[in-house]
Parts: sequence; C-alpha cells; structure tokens
Amino acid sequence: EVRVLNTNDNTPTFPSNVVNVAVYENNNAGDIVTQVAAVDADGDVLSYSIVGAGTDVFTINTQDGTLRSSVVFDRETKAEYTVTIVAKDSGNRQDFATVSVGVLDENDNSPVFARDSYSAVVVENILINTVVFTVRATDIDSGIYGTAGIVYSLDDDGNGKFDINPSTGEVRAAAPIDRETTSSITLQIKATDNNGGLGDGAVTRSSVVVGTVGLYDQNDNKPYFPKDEYHIYINENADVGTWVDVVEAIDEDTGDNAVIVYSIQELLNDDADFVESGDASLFSVDSGSGNITTNVVFNFESRNTYVFTIKARDPDVEKVTFMDTAKVFVHVSDVNDHYPEIVKRNYAALVREDAPMNTVIETISGTDTDSEQANKKILFTITSATYTTAPGNLYNDGAAVMKSVVPSDLLNPSQFPFQVDANSGELSLVGLLDREEIASYNFTVSLSNPTAVNQANALVANGTSVNNNLRVNATVLVDVVDANDNSPTFVEDSFSYKVNENTNPGKSSVVGSVRATDPDIGSNAVLNYWIVSSTSGNALSFFTCSNEGIISLVQKLDREAQDLFEFTVAVRDPLASHVDYANVTISVLDANDNKPVFTFASYAISISEQRPYPDVLTVHAYDIDFGSNAEIVFSVSGPGSESF
Repeated sequence: EVRVLNTNDNTPTFPSNVVNVAVYENNNAGDIVTQVAAVDADGDVLSYSIVGAGTDVFTINTQDGTLRSSVVFDRETKAEYTVTIVAKDSGNRQDFATVSVGVLDENDNSPVFARDSYSAVVVENILINTVVFTVRATDIDSGIYGTAGIVYSLDDDGNGKFDINPSTGEVRAAAPIDRETTSSITLQIKATDNNGGLGDGAVTRSSVVVGTVGLYDQNDNKPYFPKDEYHIYINENADVGTWVDVVEAIDEDTGDNAVIVYSIQELLNDDADFVESGDASLFSVDSGSGNITTNVVFNFESRNTYVFTIKARDPDVEKVTFMDTAKVFVHVSDVNDHYPEIVKRNYAALVREDAPMNTVIETISGTDTDSEQANKKILFTITSATYTTAPGNLYNDGAAVMKSVVPSDLLNPSQFPFQVDANSGELSLVGLLDREEIASYNFTVSLSNPTAVNQANALVANGTSVNNNLRVNATVLVDVVDANDNSPTFVEDSFSYKVNENTNPGKSSVVGSVRATDPDIGSNAVLNYWIVSSTSGNALSFFTCSNEGIISLVQKLDREAQDLFEFTVAVRDPLASHVDYANVTISVLDANDNKPVFTFASYAISISEQRPYPDVLTVHAYDIDFGSNAEIVFSVSGPGSESF
C-alpha cells in the first residue's frame, strides 16, 4: 500500500475575484454584508482579512470570510464602497477578491422647497388660470423618492380661489377673487415624494410651505348708504353754519377708488318730480366728508321737521352709475330758551323754635313756559343765607348781629336748619332752632332749569358767552317764634337790704326788690315773685313780695325786738312752672325811740356839812337803743342843784 502524502502545493482560490453586493442604507452596524470563501485543493485551513482601505467601515470573520458593516450606511453621503479581502493558507499562499458594496436608497429625506415662503401681489378679479407664482422643491433621495417623484398640491387653496400644477408647481387663479371680501389669501402648499404617495414605496414624505397672495384694489364697487333714511337733529336758534350731523356712505374699495362725493338735492317723489319744498336750500353738505351744516336759523315753534335727499357718487367719470341716495329728515329740537319765572319774590314765615323736624314752613312757586317737560323743569336750591342773633339774652348780651352762613354749611342741618325740596320748592325745617341764639334767618332760594344750566355750562366751557338770566331768586325771611323753653334765673344768689325800725308799714314802704331774668320773650318771659319761707325773724309777718319782686314792709318794726330777718324768695314762669330761688336778708336799723331809764326810781343820801366830798353819789341809767341813740348825758336840776 502506497500512501501519497499531501504537500502545500496549491494556492487558495476565490470562486470570483470580483464580488458585487448591495445593502440598504440605514442598516444596523454589525449587519452581514456578504460572505466570501476561497477554495484550497490542499484542504488547508484558510484565514481571511481586509487589506488596504475599508477597515473603518467593515469587519471580516477571519475563519469563514463573513463580511459585516461596522457603520450605518447613508446613501446620500456615500453610495458605494470597495474593499479588498485576502485569503491565506498556512504556507502563506494567498488569493485576493474585490468586494463592491452598493448602498441602496431608502425614502429617508423629505422634499425641500427652494424658498421659506412664497408671495405675490395681483389685482383683484385676475383672470382664471393666470399663474401667480411657481414653487420648486428638491429631494436628495433617488428615483421616485427624490426630486423626480415630487408631486405638488394645496392643503389650503384659499377657499377654492387657487389651484396648483402637480408637476410644475405653478400656482394659478382658479376662481374670481374679490379684494373687498379678503385683501390677502394664505395658501398651504405641499410637496410629496414617492409620486405623491402613489409609488411602490411604503414610505412617503412631504413638506409644506406658506404662499401669500396680496390683492390690488380695482374700482369695482359703488358707494352706498347703509340706510334708506336718516333722522338727524338740530337745536332751534342754532347759528348759521352749525354742524348738524354727518351722513356717510360706504365704498368698499380703498384709496382713490373709495373717494365719495356728496351733494344735497330736493326730495323726489314717486313720480320723479321735484317736490318744491325748498328744504335742500336750507342746508349744506361738505362734498368730501358728508358733514351737514345749517344755512338758516330754525325755530321749533314755526316748523320742526325738514327733509331732503343726499347723494353719494364715485368721482370717476367712467363710473357714472356708481352712486346712491338716501332721505335725510332733520328734526328741530326745542331749546330751553325760556327761563323760570317766579310767582312771588319775597316770602315771610314764622316758625316756633320747638317746631318738629320736617315741618313745612313755606312753598316757593315758579313757572317755566317751555313746552318740553325737561325744559320746563324747575330746580330749587338755597344759594345763600344770613342769620340775625337774638339781642340781650344769655347768648348775646349786646345788640343783634347779622352773620353770613358759609356756603358749604347750607346743606349741613346742624349749621343751617332749613332745606328746600329741589323739585317741589317745599321749604322744610331739618335742624334745631333756638330763638335765644338766632332770632331770624334770611336766605335766597334760586329757581333754575337744570337743562338750561347744563347747556350754559357747556357753552361757557367752550368759551361762548351765555344769557345770565339762567335763574331767578326768591328771598325768604323766617322769624323764629319764641317757645317757653327757658327757666327764670335770679341775677344774684342772695339779696341784702336795710330798713329803719320807725318806717311806716304799707305798700309804699319799699324795702328793696329782687330781680330775675328769663331768655324767653313776651308772655314767656313774664315772671312772678313771692316769699317762700322765713329762716329767721318771722319775716312772713313783716314783709311781702309783690309779683314784680318789690319787697314791702307790712307791720311795724321794733329793732329792739328783732333786728334781722332772713327769708327765701322764689320766681316762677307761670306758663311753664319754671322756678328759681334766692335768699333775702333784711337788717333793721335803729331809731332813737327809747328814753334812758335809771336803775332806781329815786336815790337818798346823807352828807355832813362843811365836809368836802368829791363824789356824793353815782347814779346809773340805760337806753335800749343802739349806737349813738343809746348814748346818755346826765344833768341835775331842781332846788339846790346849783350845789351839785
């Protein structure tokens, strides 16, 4: 048996030294690209490797020749790769194969428009099928996924006003366009690859761009009045040239195409004949603005309604039919040209100081000859006031004084006690009265028409002088009638008087008087006096006090029996029983009405003759009078008195 031993005498051989393969872009790194295997007749184990460029893109299994990608392919970046693979046996015999890897396209890119947006301005009423603008998009993918497969469409066609050529991207007018309906139209333009989504590919991509179409105005609209009739108003007595109102027509064009010319003409009747009213001549209209002014002064009482036709036309001589008319009724409004008239200019009223709140004192009356209710309304207000203080009472010891009420206090009941009803003129008491403080009030009530005042204020604010007779005034004098609301008060707490004991009693024997005051007046100030009680000396038996406060002696006095009298007097307001008290002291003055009295009726003494005696006898006497009236002078008389 002969065995033939193998020797390494054969070189590995690839079945083909050129290998072409294709893979899709966006693969995963590590995906198998292909497998290249060589044949060695010796049966040697072979090893594979990449030589030259490509090791950054591919890897190869050294044992079986499996070629894998190490990156994700992007056809738009690189569409083809070439790599050389070598197969070696253990004896270093080798063979080479060139692998060409083509990257197949996927639809991974969207169409891109040449501009971020498209715009154009065209005249309204553009002819249908007129090209407005053309859009262009490209797609870097290939075939139907790329530019060749792009189809254009409109997502928003402006309500059917435009369409687009799907192949060329031409945007055309598809319907009449009216600028007055819309001055600008926005389109949403779409570019879709894969034959507009109708190709064989599973993936379709698209992009959208905005297209704006602005519209130039054409003079294609005539002016028109929104209403067939207009009612405007003017006050009577308004000056010539007074603005009445503006009557405006509408032209939906813009710029010069919207210019309107206004004019006034007489009203036409149904037979198209002029009504010879002459009303149109009484007014003027500004041809450019439609402002209507007066040519005469109107009087409400003569006539209060006028009518004419106002015309609005397009000034373009080629647009003679572009016009419209409307009726204008001018109503003359009654102006408050009559002012209030007063029925009575001076009022006098009496009110008790204790009158209850809201007592109606007087009603101020006036008239207004205007006809409209608002114009004849009279507003009553108190505009100024003075008051006179009460003289000679406990609030004011001097003469009466007139003082003014501060204007801001006229509505303050604590400072000014009267109020007039603004609508009725009814004058009422709203605060407290005190006649002892204020005896009378004198104030002015103004009668005015609020509408006239408001109109005048507006004129004055605009620098226009007005009639000063906007109001008339009534003068009101209110005398406060006294109420018996004060008590009498003695001018002193006590009174002292002196009386001679030898005064003859009787009403004419006036010892003194007591006096009290009462801030009230008239019968409310009448006072009665009397002795209430005696505190010493039984005064009630010796003295009397008249109603007028005169204290008189009514019984003979004897100072030696009673030299001091003390008693209490009272004063009373008989109408209200108000009482006050005072003390009275009366001292009795001595009269020399008592003779001296010796202690003994007789004296007897004995003396020796020829004997000198300085004092023979001392006698004593007394006098019950007082002071000098009680002084005693002694003397001797009778036979032998010359010796003593």
